[in-house]
Amino acid sequence: MFAALIINLVLQKGKTTEFSYFLVTCLTILIVLNFILPFNLITQITAEGIYVHFPPLQSSFVKFYWADISEVYVRNYDALSEYFGYGLRISPQGTGYIVAGNTGIQIVFKNDNKVLITTQKPHEVTAILQKMGML
Repeated sequence: MFAALIINLVLQKGKTTEFSYFLVTCLTILIVLNFILPFNLITQITAEGIYVHFPPLQSSFVKFYWADISEVYVRNYDALSEYFGYGLRISPQGTGYIVAGNTGIQIVFKNDNKVLITTQKPHEVTAILQKMGML
């Protein structure tokens, strides 16, 4: 939205139009919603795979099955340099479910796609993955 506003202002040579006001309104609403809506990342590790739910961005769990995974491990990451911010991100590093912190569950699939899921409990995740024989 911010980029669209800048492009609009450049194309309009600094003049504000109705579309500019529309973009400012949308950008303001998005910023306010960002502070109001609860962003909770829910991760479940089961015998079938790893399940992730990121409301309000996703309406249901996304399932990553063990049969499709070639490697999984816990690692440190940098949200800004690797995933360009927080939230549900797509970058050259793969898809990221980035909420807070700097530790995540790295999933590498057999087709070489990657997903990183942040975790606030890296020791518990490591213990669960070891117990399941996935590390």
